[in-house]
Amino acid sequence: MAIVMATLVVTTIVEKYRGAQFVSEYVYGSWWFVLLWAVFAVFSLAWIVRSRLHRRPVAFLIHVSFLFILLGALITFCFAERGEVHLRCDTPVEVYMNESGEVRQLPFVLTLADFSVVNYPGTSSPMDYRSRIGVKDLDGENRDSVRVSMNNIASVSGYRFFQLSYDEDGEGTHLGVSHDPWGIGITYFGYCLLFLSMILFMFSKQTKMRYYYRKATEALVVACLLLLPVKVHAAETVPQVAPSAISDSIGSLCVLYNNRICPLNTLATDFVTKLSGRSSWRGLFANQIFTGWMFYFSDWEEAPIIRIKDAYVRELLGIDGQWASFSDFWDEYNEYKLSKPLAAEYASGKRSSHLKGLREADEKFNLVRMFYSGELLKLFPYPVDGKLQWFAPAARHMPADMPQEEWFFIRRAMDCVTEYLLMGNVQEAQAFISKIHRYQQKRASDVLPSNSMLQAEILYNRLASVRVPIFIFLTLGIVFFFAYCIGLVRRRPLLPSWVPTSCNLVLFLFLTVLLALRWFVSGHVPLSNGFEIMQFMAWSVLLFTFILQRSFPLLLGFATMLSGFVLLVALLGESNPQITSLMPVLHSPLLSLHVMVIMFSYALFAMLFFLSITYFIISLRSHDSQVDERLTPLSRFLLYPAIFLLTAGIFIGAVWANQSWGRYWGWDPKEVWALVTMMVYALPMHSASFPQFQRPRFYHAYMLVAFL
Repeated sequence: MAIVMATLVVTTIVEKYRGAQFVSEYVYGSWWFVLLWAVFAVFSLAWIVRSRLHRRPVAFLIHVSFLFILLGALITFCFAERGEVHLRCDTPVEVYMNESGEVRQLPFVLTLADFSVVNYPGTSSPMDYRSRIGVKDLDGENRDSVRVSMNNIASVSGYRFFQLSYDEDGEGTHLGVSHDPWGIGITYFGYCLLFLSMILFMFSKQTKMRYYYRKATEALVVACLLLLPVKVHAAETVPQVAPSAISDSIGSLCVLYNNRICPLNTLATDFVTKLSGRSSWRGLFANQIFTGWMFYFSDWEEAPIIRIKDAYVRELLGIDGQWASFSDFWDEYNEYKLSKPLAAEYASGKRSSHLKGLREADEKFNLVRMFYSGELLKLFPYPVDGKLQWFAPAARHMPADMPQEEWFFIRRAMDCVTEYLLMGNVQEAQAFISKIHRYQQKRASDVLPSNSMLQAEILYNRLASVRVPIFIFLTLGIVFFFAYCIGLVRRRPLLPSWVPTSCNLVLFLFLTVLLALRWFVSGHVPLSNGFEIMQFMAWSVLLFTFILQRSFPLLLGFATMLSGFVLLVALLGESNPQITSLMPVLHSPLLSLHVMVIMFSYALFAMLFFLSITYFIISLRSHDSQVDERLTPLSRFLLYPAIFLLTAGIFIGAVWANQSWGRYWGWDPKEVWALVTMMVYALPMHSASFPQFQRPRFYHAYMLVAFL
């Protein structure tokens, strides 16, 4: 097992430098790698027999299910065929090319009946590729046609076809081919047996998990709360902004942004976030800042709103501290200060440590330039060749058949709003914004989001941009954690449990609202990117705490801090990410379930991590046997659902991958490290074979390293 894990770890590192094709040929596709797994399976079977595991039926089924999964994988490796077939409209094809470049015969004839590209609603960006394939036996008898799309695999006589790409002229498609009549079935049988046995294990009364539950529920621990001062910043001068009614009205207009139709508020939020690292600045919200740039650009060019993290770039710009204005990027000769340093970096070809900082600053500078060019404001829909396109006021190319009065309206609409506003005529400016809204309704009413959806997205943007609650909860969580440690050492509760419970409930409701709004706006379960996954993980931690806190009150000492840290990671990664439309392959319920189950397991692993930290903090103060009696059984108890959820999540992801592109395991680095993580956490569950795990100190040290 150690050799298998070491091989997987080293291979992913080699892949980073030599590429996926290299490790696929010399490791994952090699005879010695298959032999290594075969030896591992044989040893495992010998261990199952030697330990007489059949006397514990549920545990026996769990281990046997892995043998079936490995057997199915071996059959797939040895006998499955994969390749590609190229189809053109009305051209019959009865062969395909396998991965080795050899031509293989199909037991039927395929014909591309029709092919279409489906765009995101109201845009020209491809969302899905759909093929209708005619099927005919070699003897000439027609079968029912089949459909292939990004999330729909067609199966014909044991051959599975999935969408790869398409020809530029739209008259042809490239389909992946997979023929694996036995391996998938055996592997899926192993999956089903594994899921069933893990469920039976969770409810069985004759397992170590039940023993650890009884030991852990003997503990009763509470947490405490300390009052924290809140620092209030003095008011600072800000550039001129438009009246709130104007900025809010503009923020409610629809715009094509990031391949989706959304309120302009979302564009404004991302614009401000990318410049300053947050969606507000000196008490002003995104709408006010964005419209301030639109109408009073000369004031805002002097505003220190652009955050520069790199010290070298700050020196080039000649600024003190992290904040620069747009005017700081120009020298006295009206030349861009970063132009020559960037050119020198690219010319050297060495990619020095300054390049990242230069790129980030250059990106922010060019974002403002894009704003000035009008490229961001795609506010005006107009049909072109039967497809709806969106145009900005400064679009270089407008449709030749567009009526002159409509062309003039698109070109001059925002200028008129600016003119009325600068003249102090707010009512006329508001009326012209309403005209833009009516124009959008006239040209794109079928694809525009409903008013409730627009307002929900604006509300989400406002709530998600508030950072103060997260830092408050994180601070309180740290206080709860150390208060719990102190209370455990003193063997005396410091404050009633309703204090952290109330705090957790407020945070839980806040996250529930955010996730619900994001789900409603995006139209898919919010588990599609890192930011959403971190939010869901924080929500999962709190949900587990509410479920288990009556039996394990000590979880109250961890939940708030852990949720706060997870949300902090989300903020550091991407303060307010874009809510994007998903390709159908990412719109599968299996993907959402896969990510959800994995995140639940990570939440439990994080709890185990903090339990181990608590163990060593208290052990350094004084060794108390009650610490072992309280913390260790709880940690061992939570390990079972954690490892089961991780295992289930891995194989649910495999089923999703197989349904989406015809391969349930491709040795992707994420798959590999999920498998490594599962194996690492599986070791402490076998304390009979590894007696060192029976020692609490070794067990907790291992859990710390495992989480890292």
